[in-house]
Amino acid sequence: MVRIINEYLISDDLNYYGYIQNYRDELLNLYFKNNNQKKNFDCILDNSDINNYLTPKLNALVEKIFWVGPTLLNFPISFYVQNNQNQNIYLHNHSRNPGTVQAIFYLDIPKKGGETLFKLEFNGEEQDYILKPQLNKVYFFPSWIYHTALPQQDECYRISFNWRHGSNQRPIVKGRAIQW
Repeated sequence: MVRIINEYLISDDLNYYGYIQNYRDELLNLYFKNNNQKKNFDCILDNSDINNYLTPKLNALVEKIFWVGPTLLNFPISFYVQNNQNQNIYLHNHSRNPGTVQAIFYLDIPKKGGETLFKLEFNGEEQDYILKPQLNKVYFFPSWIYHTALPQQDECYRISFNWRHGSNQRPIVKGRAIQW
């Protein structure tokens, strides 16, 4: 059964940590400023230095890993912050949004908890996969897979980034001939 999730969760190297860590305090200030009225939803980094620096790198990785149609939209990177006191745990997917390939990567990774749970149903079988993320790794998955951040025990902030590739063609994983 592990084979199933491996077909739908692909990681690759993305050397981002050294660049993004310089923005850590600014990101936290922006997140909590934008979220004082609502509880724990993504904050969009439209036209930010981070977005302008990483989006071309993410698009290049998508084209390296997948056969996809032309890029129709450049979606901005968004980010989510949680700790043991401030977290919003809900299972969701992005199938209603345009885009076919989702990506997540992390700036701060808690020592206890805060992993990402992926829930996949395939041929009537349900499979859960818990991802313990690593720095300088990006994780790609289809927009229709349900996922959520798991609760954490650490007081430190977990900062995760979300991005999607804007194409209207279902991607095919190169070298595996698996269509998402």
